[in-house]
Amino acid sequence: MAMTNARAIGWYVNEWLEASGMTQNDLAQMTGWSKQKISAICTGRNGYNRRTIETVSTALGIHPAELFLPPHRALLIRQILLDRQ
Repeated sequence: MAMTNARAIGWYVNEWLEASGMTQNDLAQMTGWSKQKISAICTGRNGYNRRTIETVSTALGIHPAELFLPPHRALLIRQILLDRQ
């Protein structure tokens, strides 16, 4: 998969959307943000701040830090942590 602008700025929102089976429209509905804002976030035109990270991660049902890892890696870390319990 080609690197997106959003990934170039350090997060994996598009990959998490795909892994969650969600679309940008779904994320817009869940966050209450406009489709334009979601598009700007997903393409990297808009950066992120704490509120953005918390809102997007809550909508995706993941820990905020997981937005900074590709889904397969974050899920592997989750499994390792569960195995240690």
